[in-house]
Amino acid sequence: DLLAELTYNMKDYKKGLKYANLFLTSKPRDVEKLFMKAKCMRKLGQWPETYAIYKRILELQPYNTRAKDKLATFEKIEKVSST
Repeated sequence: DLLAELTYNMKDYKKGLKYANLFLTSKPRDVEKLFMKAKCMRKLGQWPETYAIYKRILELQPYNTRAKDKLATFEKIEKVSST
């Protein structure tokens, strides 16, 4: 947990993703680490995976407004890029 937080705050998203994934192996329902993982993946350009993580967060917490807002942003981007 500490290594994930530290590397994430240092903006080392590759290592932050690595440590967030390690943390999530033992606590896969930790929403804050899922958000961290999503941001790391977004910064690394892994858009489809990022979208899937936000969907997972909404499965765990259907009323999570942060995840809903992120998904809405993704869907707007997708609509614009498809036209």
